[in-house]
Amino acid sequence: MTVRLNSKLVVHNQNRVDTIMETAESQANNAKDTGATVRWEIQTELGANGIRQLFNSSPLENIRNIEVVYVPQITTFDPNYGN
Repeated sequence: MTVRLNSKLVVHNQNRVDTIMETAESQANNAKDTGATVRWEIQTELGANGIRQLFNSSPLENIRNIEVVYVPQITTFDPNYGN
């Protein structure tokens, strides 16, 4: 199912969005209670941009304050892997 949240944000999996928003709200509330900040590190630019848009469209200020950053996955070559 595809849902358009606003003119720029289209959601293809509402269950995933619901889970992300529930997790974000829980983390944001816990951070507010402790004075901590919340930072989400996402492995793809597309994912980071989508989550950032999702959070920015939230009516909850705590969720809008979550920092979302793109952090590319780093892989290393191990010549002994599989031996």
